[in-house]
Amino acid sequence: MRIWSFVRGRPIIPFTLILLLKGALVWFVIFDGGPSWMTMLTEIPFILLVFIAIEWFASKRKYLYYMLVNLLITILYFAVLMYYKYYGIIVTYHALEQADKVAQVGESTYSLLDPYYLLIFIDIVVFGLFMIRPKTIAKLKHLGMRRKANRSALFGTFLVSAALCVFNIWPNHASMNLPSPAVYDKTGGQVDILPTVANLFGVSLKDQIHFGEDLLNQDANLLPMRHFLPTGSFINDRSVFLPGIAYEDGTNFDVRDNGVLEGGSTEDEYNRALKLLNLSDSYATQLPALQESSGPANGAKKE
Repeated sequence: MRIWSFVRGRPIIPFTLILLLKGALVWFVIFDGGPSWMTMLTEIPFILLVFIAIEWFASKRKYLYYMLVNLLITILYFAVLMYYKYYGIIVTYHALEQADKVAQVGESTYSLLDPYYLLIFIDIVVFGLFMIRPKTIAKLKHLGMRRKANRSALFGTFLVSAALCVFNIWPNHASMNLPSPAVYDKTGGQVDILPTVANLFGVSLKDQIHFGEDLLNQDANLLPMRHFLPTGSFINDRSVFLPGIAYEDGTNFDVRDNGVLEGGSTEDEYNRALKLLNLSDSYATQLPALQESSGPANGAKKE
């Protein structure tokens, strides 16, 4: 009973533990090893800074403010979970700005939801049920007003937490201040990913066969299309070209509004598209055939 009385009068303790448990759940989903001591040292100082502000300034509605902060951080944790399950990477501040787009892919997003993810909301449901009762509200209000936190202890904890936050953030401050990503309005396809990324990372493709273009160092691009379109179709910066029997009876469709476009392509581009398709076919036919989809290649025998 003494422990319960001690904790009940100091909401900073149970709410900090609750958020640490929620953080641990998120880390177990994202990382195989789960949370570590470094994780705790990263999360605890920030949580304490917020809760110390409540203890310092709030008087009448202290528990309400704790519950609101708990709800907001819980929603943030849930967003991190869903973003990781959908994209396979850890969410960033800029990605969270696009949270409104979750509704546009609602069905595919909800299909990734594991039931135990909802455990991070269980305390909020319990608090909500108790808060329905007027007697509970009055009691919590009385507890918040009755006990005044030790200002010296709060100030010391605030300084330590602020220092730890600075030490955690400062080594990564350069990446946090990166400018917004530039937008390159160029025509490109999957085939262009390899040379473009290789250029960004400084990887040489001297001995690597590839058919795409480095989009960052090209003024124009040409994408031959084969699937669902007649052979010889291609996309350039202006149009989608669909040939008839040959180039002369083909049609150009504007890439902006799908309208018929005069002069959207040239016969040279048409010939280049056919040449690229032929090179692709030649490369594919020279690849070693697999005996079975899951068996060894190049005629190797099973042990």
